[in-house]
Amino acid sequence: MKKRTKFDWEELEVLSQAERIERLRSRADELADGKMINWTAEDAPPDMMEQFWRNVVRAEEEEQGVVPKKVLPPLNFPNPAELTDEEVHRALWNAINELAERRFFLEQTDHLSDRELLEKICTEDTREWSTEVVPQNSAIHWDMLGGWSEEDIELYLRFYADDLTRSDWAWEWPDDEMPEKEEPPYQRDDRLPKPYGW
Repeated sequence: MKKRTKFDWEELEVLSQAERIERLRSRADELADGKMINWTAEDAPPDMMEQFWRNVVRAEEEEQGVVPKKVLPPLNFPNPAELTDEEVHRALWNAINELAERRFFLEQTDHLSDRELLEKICTEDTREWSTEVVPQNSAIHWDMLGGWSEEDIELYLRFYADDLTRSDWAWEWPDDEMPEKEEPPYQRDDRLPKPYGW
């Protein structure tokens, strides 16, 4: 890999927006050794385009070691096994809000009790990946059924899929047993933090 020079971010700020976008695009192409392939919508707002290219350049510079990768300190999760049910509820919402502050948002949690969800959150893997710095205009969605195992699919169809989705699924996979539609045992998802605009 070629040795990269640092990008002059301070110099960038004195340019016009059109010049900033072009300079960022050129930097991204340089980091890709001139092999960058991209498509840009002609009607994309300039502010959005500038932020997009800023994110691309920062991510590539960190990936290639041009600048140190920024990380946040690990979250300090409790041990759910040592908590009472009341303590679990408080600890769960603390964890949910701490993750949301770092732009990590939970989805499809209503089939899990507070304790079950906290146990899924409070792991070393979560501590590790939640140190990632997520840009303010981005978000990471953590779907509790995102593994799409057979059990995940069954839970999704039972508790979350609407009638049209269930009908389409039955038509696409007629040999699969369709679970009875039920209300989830818990009502949490509507109160979960969400990215702005969702």
